[in-house]
Amino acid sequence: MSDRPSNPRTSAARQLEGRFGLTLEQWENIIEIVATVLLSLAALATSWSGYQASLYNGEMSTLYNRAAVKRVEATRAVTLANQQIQVDLELFTSWLDAYASGNTRLVDFYQTRFEPEFARAFAV
Repeated sequence: MSDRPSNPRTSAARQLEGRFGLTLEQWENIIEIVATVLLSLAALATSWSGYQASLYNGEMSTLYNRAAVKRVEATRAVTLANQQIQVDLELFTSWLDAYASGNTRLVDFYQTRFEPEFARAFAV
């Protein structure tokens, strides 16, 4: 039969037997306590990590939702700006047609409807 023990704790305890005046059984108990403490610390660290991950996940979701709202607002603003540009272009094109045809009454009508910014640029 082999002298090699099948239990790793017993093997470690046999190497320590007699040191500090402790028996094999006492060393086995110490090794079991140390292993239990290490496993408890690992479980605690795992739980803490999961807790921190859930906090981050909640914060990430909140920020993602805020970003989505800002994206929608930006899209609305771009759409409105493009619509206003389109109106200004159509109004200017109509004014140009009226001016080219010599219809001063229609020219005046379109000029009064220019956006203030566009009217200033047009006046220059």
